[in-house]
Amino acid sequence: MRSHRILRAVGAAAILFALAGCASPAGAGGSVTTQAAPAQPDTRSGSNGLDRVEGDAEPIQPECPQLSSEQIEAGDLAAASGEYVDWVDYQMRFGVFADSVRAAYPDDYSTARVEPACLRGFVSFKDEIPLELLDGDIAVEGVTFTGNVGLSEKDIDARMSQISDIAQDELSNGLSTGGYDPMANAFQLDYVNRVGGPPPPTEAELDALRARLAEEVDLPHAIRVVVNYDPTPIEAFNGF
Repeated sequence: MRSHRILRAVGAAAILFALAGCASPAGAGGSVTTQAAPAQPDTRSGSNGLDRVEGDAEPIQPECPQLSSEQIEAGDLAAASGEYVDWVDYQMRFGVFADSVRAAYPDDYSTARVEPACLRGFVSFKDEIPLELLDGDIAVEGVTFTGNVGLSEKDIDARMSQISDIAQDELSNGLSTGGYDPMANAFQLDYVNRVGGPPPPTEAELDALRARLAEEVDLPHAIRVVVNYDPTPIEAFNGF
């Protein structure tokens, strides 16, 4: 029985919230930017003027107002952007759109995320962007499509399961959360120092885990596995 639970950044009806720091896949409409992520990407910009290549090690960050957790919870962007934006409405419309894309392309759909402060949504695909999406009308404004990211949502789930199993087998002490972050092009594993729990991981143990993950997990493009450790002591809950 596993003593720690890995949180995965994949699943039905999830949206990846870059601003809120949450993870989940979903859907949106309007102007479209298309992007690709092979070694020599074919990048086409839509009317929203946003360029970003999903496969880059350091993807371009769109310029958005930075929101506090209180502003996000209140749904009020006025203090951050100087104008009122109903980001909740955009988030919901994008979610519906992304879910429809997932249903239409289940083997190629990769991730979707939304940045409500910019009214922008991002949908990526394992291989090329479906031509139907490039030629048709998009029901939500500010959408960016990215092709050739190398992993579908199903692939992401399978890789995360493999990474979780390796982490549990190699080094379960201090394991906190894990998931896939498309903005960082990385699967993340987070370890913490739990006071009163099992001994925290040593640097040698963390390095051994990183080496095993690099050897056993097959990942395309610049996607990688990142193992993080925060030595700040935190109180253990029921011994974990």
